[in-house]
Amino acid sequence: MDKVMMLKKLILAVVALCATSAFAANNSTNIYAGLDAGSSKVTGYSGRMLSVGGLVGYQMTKELAIEGGYRRLATLDFLAEDVDLTQSSVSLLGKAELGGGFDILGRVGYNKLSADVSRWGRKSSASDSGALFGLGFAYNVNSSFNVRFEVQRPSKDSTNFSAATLWKF
Repeated sequence: MDKVMMLKKLILAVVALCATSAFAANNSTNIYAGLDAGSSKVTGYSGRMLSVGGLVGYQMTKELAIEGGYRRLATLDFLAEDVDLTQSSVSLLGKAELGGGFDILGRVGYNKLSADVSRWGRKSSASDSGALFGLGFAYNVNSSFNVRFEVQRPSKDSTNFSAATLWKF
């Protein structure tokens, strides 16, 4: 699936979740969305690579949320080839309050990693799926805005460090 199609599906999911919450009986909603930026480390490649992404989630209980996301993990130059690595994920996010507006987070989920390779005008793609794990903490600025810092392990040979801003609708 190409990036544009994945982005369209993510936007459609956000709109559907927002429309669903508009008909909820209470005035508060448990839907949130956010943007993140960070750094990816891939085993065997020197340095860290910029990552950017977006996410949408639903807070099912005070301690448990379900979250979907899309992230450009890295862009690599490998033997005269340009390689773009992306991640699409769905996961359960558990949290525990630490006090003072801070929460500790744990993530377990499923993700699809895709590599788009281009060399001399020719393009090819490959993908792999597997488990996703993460740990982090969040600071609740107010009832509708928080910031999150997280370390994710999208695969056995990659790690992503990110900071996210989240808005609750």
